[in-house]
Amino acid sequence: MLRFGLLGTLTFLGLFIYFYKTSGKFRKSIIAAFAAATFFFSGLTTARAAGEADAFTPQPQHQSRPSHRSGFFSGRSSNDGSGPGKPDDFGSDSDRDGLPEFPQTESVEKTEERVERIDDHLRQMSEVSDSDTESESEDECRARSINTNSPHYSETITFCDGYKVESVNSALDHQLVKHGHDWEIDDIDLKNTEDANKPSAVGQFEQIRTRLTPANRNQFRINLREFASRPNLEVYSNYLINKGIGRAYLDPETNLFVGIDENGIIRKTYPASEGLINFLRTNCDGENSGNE
Repeated sequence: MLRFGLLGTLTFLGLFIYFYKTSGKFRKSIIAAFAAATFFFSGLTTARAAGEADAFTPQPQHQSRPSHRSGFFSGRSSNDGSGPGKPDDFGSDSDRDGLPEFPQTESVEKTEERVERIDDHLRQMSEVSDSDTESESEDECRARSINTNSPHYSETITFCDGYKVESVNSALDHQLVKHGHDWEIDDIDLKNTEDANKPSAVGQFEQIRTRLTPANRNQFRINLREFASRPNLEVYSNYLINKGIGRAYLDPETNLFVGIDENGIIRKTYPASEGLINFLRTNCDGENSGNE
């Protein structure tokens, strides 16, 4: 393709722009354009070589042989025998071996067949590019359709005993605002904290509110996953929650507690009081718990 200079370069650029517009893939477009241009110019090189062969082929209508005349020039020409001077056989057989062998001129039918093969090849490559684009578009649409800020969005968290629970945004956000600071999320919402402490009853604990942001929610999930992976958790399989039988996990070192309802959704995440700890250890069945 490089032998065609400017024509080859312009053809390659044209094919590349076509494939890039249809597929949107830079690397695939380069490969496709290079393959198509090479395939096209390989046939063009054959036709060009054939044309050059025609130029070297002697034409009978332009050949002239000495006429037989009477008189002083009536003798036969010395060109009747084989030799370099004879124009119709290019010299002796040894001289013929030194000449290049040129292919015959391509017929119109073969040229049309070659053009059809190029069109089929380009069509197939375009279909492959279109299918790749469609599949990627479906994946992108699917990713965009998942709204991680939706109240119904949830992520699965697996505890150390293999139990899987759901961290649904609607339930998780409530725990984040009220107890995010207990999970090492230092982003206090001053306005809501001030409102939560007015008016304050006698003996009421100070209320702290954490800002509800996607970043804080994501960090809350990370901290919950770390909690769930701790091997020293006390597990209670018959914890009463929301008028149903759920599950509870307690870290005996930090007293952090996670309560899960009967549907496997995290509902409670806060430091357990002494009363709650005694209730769990006295009234709930422990599985590999620290108090056994």
